[in-house]
Amino acid sequence: MSARMTARERLWAAVRHEQVDKVPCSPWLRQALPILYDDFTTDPFALALRAASPDEIDLDPHFLTGTGVPNFIWSLTEDTHGLKDVRISLSVEDDGDCDIITRTVETPAGQLRDVRKKPKPGHTEYGLGPDPAFLERLVKGPEDLDAMRYLVPDPAHYDVGASYHATAEKVGERGMVKALVRSPLDHQAGSVRAMTDLMVDYYVQRDFFDEHMGIWREKMMAETKALLEREVKVIFGSWYFASLSVGWSPAIHREVFLPVLKAHVELVHSYDAVYNYYDDGKCMGIADMVKEAGVDIFETIGPPPVGDVDLAELKRRIGDTVCLMGYGDMLYVIKRGTPEDVERMVKYAMESAGPRGFIFGTCDSIREGTPRENVRTYFEAARKYGRLSAEG
Repeated sequence: MSARMTARERLWAAVRHEQVDKVPCSPWLRQALPILYDDFTTDPFALALRAASPDEIDLDPHFLTGTGVPNFIWSLTEDTHGLKDVRISLSVEDDGDCDIITRTVETPAGQLRDVRKKPKPGHTEYGLGPDPAFLERLVKGPEDLDAMRYLVPDPAHYDVGASYHATAEKVGERGMVKALVRSPLDHQAGSVRAMTDLMVDYYVQRDFFDEHMGIWREKMMAETKALLEREVKVIFGSWYFASLSVGWSPAIHREVFLPVLKAHVELVHSYDAVYNYYDDGKCMGIADMVKEAGVDIFETIGPPPVGDVDLAELKRRIGDTVCLMGYGDMLYVIKRGTPEDVERMVKYAMESAGPRGFIFGTCDSIREGTPRENVRTYFEAARKYGRLSAEG
């Protein structure tokens, strides 16, 4: 058996396909630790650091930070810091338990407008942190792209990477810190224009589609380069807007998204950093492309019905070079199943994908309302079977 590792050492060893003292357990937490500790007032970050102790849960947490560059497409403020010649104004209409927020953007190339419906605070029937629903999008057609370019910020105007380094200093050996970089679709092209419209654009307005995607590709690469130049070591690339679950086909992935992913991974590797690919939908149809792109970590590899992963088959196909991360069904097993169901799932995952090149987690955040006993069983089983797997 290998010597006792810190959480950080364990996670890095898994990424590098090296021997571990136990398979790392690094789920998406959300409500998991508040449920387990019966503590909904302590800062979740502090709870995660507490849980990393071997005397507590022996968790191997990961932490996401932003780039430091604002997302003016997604935000609902009038702030334009770092933009040139842009003015944003908001108007709010009361709609009962929601607000209707109209945003008008004035640029030298013309005016843009979007409208969103946002639940008011306290209305948990919409979830703990629901995204606003778009009623109208900023980009209606090719004529809006010149104006939209004014909302793409230059990383040089911001303190890129500061949050990453501040978080890494606080975390120390108790986990891994990753800088989140959005793919061209995620909360960018897929927010300024409806996904169904983008799919139609691919077929009937291909020049428009390519130009639109190119704008966000350039932004992604510029932000990533700025992070890497500030010695960020893990880039978390979010690609869930490009998921097969959204409706994109494997053929479109290979033609459109794979070249972009390859370029992104190549940039990250040129700085000796690690690439974490995130897609919380169905992914067996793109697994070989993820390996071809050179991705280091493939997440979240969810099983049916939340995903489509056959874990043993995925391990066989790409697990020799790609670290697999996730798998735990947070809804149908951890929340709605029995403790026996949870333990069975954990045991299967460890036996199918461990011990090397595997980080056991979840295919999304453990949800509010999950039984405490199920959360406890999840962590206890992960520690038990993770060690058994590592011992051989």
